[in-house]
Amino acid sequence: MFIDCAKLEKILKADYKSWGVKFGLTEKGMYILNGTGWMIEADNTKITKEFLGTVIKTCGLAPEKGEFMTYQKGHDPQFETERKPLLWDMTEDTKEALISPIKIMQNDNMMTVVKTPGGARLINDARLAIVNPDKCRENENPPSTFAVHGDWLVSCNDEMAVGICFTSPAYKPELEVLRLLSGVDFYWVETPHYEL
Repeated sequence: MFIDCAKLEKILKADYKSWGVKFGLTEKGMYILNGTGWMIEADNTKITKEFLGTVIKTCGLAPEKGEFMTYQKGHDPQFETERKPLLWDMTEDTKEALISPIKIMQNDNMMTVVKTPGGARLINDARLAIVNPDKCRENENPPSTFAVHGDWLVSCNDEMAVGICFTSPAYKPELEVLRLLSGVDFYWVETPHYEL
């Protein structure tokens, strides 16, 4: 699986301590995991023990088929209504996104500027770091390049999809930088993992 479990554990713990983490298994055998501004959908037959162990270590027992739970520190797990996978449907209607080398610090979080068809957008580096094509198994297809669907940056292969929500600029200078980057040509570079 193209997930860096050490990076995933960090964002899982942060969300578990604050707003909570939602985790479930559809009747058709698809794990859906999401926190604040990110989502992972993975086929339960292809899931790795490392991935599942990372989630269980932070949240607790994995749900049974058809169960969806919200896990939050200081609260008992709360049952949720069953959800359907969204990210693979999103990938059918996406536009190309390019990751730039430009960084912006926002509220003590490092953000990367992403070139999208609609202009420059921000993505949280901690969330972006969970996607790591080097973690693919030998028999696994590499993930697609990042693509944009609405407010989501999406990457997937035949067994897993990851979506990361774009971050809105919090301050006027950041908004101005994004406006300027969107209006002029400048040097965009795809990350080495995604170069063809």
